Amino acid sequence: MKTFPINPDAVFIKTFNNYEEARSYYNDWGGWLLHTGHKTCDAPNNHFTVTDDEGFVKDLRGEDFIYHCEACEDWDELKICFGPQHLNEKGQKHVEASLKEIGLNWNLDATCTEIEEKILSMNEPLEVFNDHFYYEISRKELNQCGVETNWPTEIEITSDMVAFGRIYP
Repeated sequence: MKTFPINPDAVFIKTFNNYEEARSYYNDWGGWLLHTGHKTCDAPNNHFTVTDDEGFVKDLRGEDFIYHCEACEDWDELKICFGPQHLNEKGQKHVEASLKEIGLNWNLDATCTEIEEKILSMNEPLEVFNDHFYYEISRKELNQCGVETNWPTEIEITSDMVAFGRIYP
């Protein structure tokens, strides 16, 4: 079997159609994890590139992006450049169904706005994939609205119920 010497100057560029696979490869090999598909993360055909080629990254994102990664101490573009914007249609329908299930006749728009404000004010931002947020409705609020309970309740909001957008150019 023939072996080849490892070239420290060699670069790798590997593309994925699945964030979890790209993230796993990035965790194993390092480099940058770039979202090279559509401009939003709600599109069904996402495309991700993992590379250690700084020149390639500069060509795609510019030198300021590299400085931004260094400042954030993270090289996963989705974690440092995309953030939650608002509940998408699926999220709004889920909130509406949850309120009905709980027995609350609250204003849907106001409730969604409050949930969005809480998501946007989180210390650890909601991540684009496989993350969740729990909107708590206190026992007092429930009782005041005629729902008798001894416990608060929660509405779970998952990443796929939130529209994400670019927060860093």
